[in-house]
Amino acid sequence: MMDGKEVAFLAKVTAGFTHEIKNVLAIIKESSGLMEDLLALTPPGAFPHQERFLRAVASVLNQVERGVSLSTRLNGVAHSPDVPVTTLDAVELVEGMAALSERFARLKRVTLKAESPGAPLTVVTSPLKLRMAVFMAMECAWSHMPQGGEIRLGVRDDGRGNAVIQLQPVDPSGSPVDVFGAAGSSEAWGSVADVLRDLGGRADGSLAEGGFSLVLPLLKPSVEL
Repeated sequence: MMDGKEVAFLAKVTAGFTHEIKNVLAIIKESSGLMEDLLALTPPGAFPHQERFLRAVASVLNQVERGVSLSTRLNGVAHSPDVPVTTLDAVELVEGMAALSERFARLKRVTLKAESPGAPLTVVTSPLKLRMAVFMAMECAWSHMPQGGEIRLGVRDDGRGNAVIQLQPVDPSGSPVDVFGAAGSSEAWGSVADVLRDLGGRADGSLAEGGFSLVLPLLKPSVEL
């Protein structure tokens, strides 16, 4: 079990690494963009396989953008231990964790789909613990659902002062899958519930649909006198 100093060390190294990776990607993007510009100025058919070169450069630029996005999100995770508690947007956090967790889900033959409500939902919480809880909840889902399915993630305001992070597994046909019956009694789900209690919230099983809900108090708006 790592202590605070070890966590801080790993976070610091990871944060520095993501900055360097973004610098590398910036150089690749600049060079690829220059190649694209030069190819665009070249008359069509001026040399063999010109169209293939253009498609290859476009593919490189698309992957660079993806790499920058993932590096930025990983940098946010690396900075999570910087402050024990802070104000954050639960929607942005869930979208970021879904993006960083795609590979883990893919190994289970499951896809992740984050559905944004279109507006931020602000909570005051531990960024590290909440990210950990969201990841563990996704693990519970993809470990107890059929291959080829999808985990739909969303965040909503329940109208009672809470932000509700929902994880709904569905099968390949799009029908809800009841995974809570198996995952709800697991040690992993117990860990999720423990973390949510530490954060002043709760972890629920949506028994009607078989999914999960992580509930946290929303930041109360200040009252102007």
